[in-house]
Amino acid sequence: MDMLEIIRKGLDVEFEEVFSRKMENTNIVYYKFTKERGDITMLSFSVANPFIWYFSNEPNTLGSFIQDKSEIIREPFKPKSGDRMYYVNTIGEVSYDNFYKDEEYSLLMYKNGNCYSTAERAEKDKSKWLNYYKEIQDGLK
Repeated sequence: MDMLEIIRKGLDVEFEEVFSRKMENTNIVYYKFTKERGDITMLSFSVANPFIWYFSNEPNTLGSFIQDKSEIIREPFKPKSGDRMYYVNTIGEVSYDNFYKDEEYSLLMYKNGNCYSTAERAEKDKSKWLNYYKEIQDGLK
């Protein structure tokens, strides 16, 4: 298995998912893994130059991901109109729908954070949403 694939899986991030690491005394650097023509690449950009993605496959960068246990900060999924979004419904099932920026339901799911790029991501937060729904239901008794 490719070293970048091992690191990506160890960080539990998806391809094209933008994330950063919580580090002290540094600019925020954002990362993402891409896969083109079968090759895996890790790209990064900093707040200082947010419009250019740089290759981050240097040994020092990769080594820091293996050795450093800094917290991964996930950027929220920001769907575009027509994108598929996954969410956890009130009975704990992962469902999906298309996101539309002018649709009330889509906006509510996005604003509450119950809007995921993959079913697997939604599944990982299932207990969080079941507890959230239970609190609301209990308040209505």
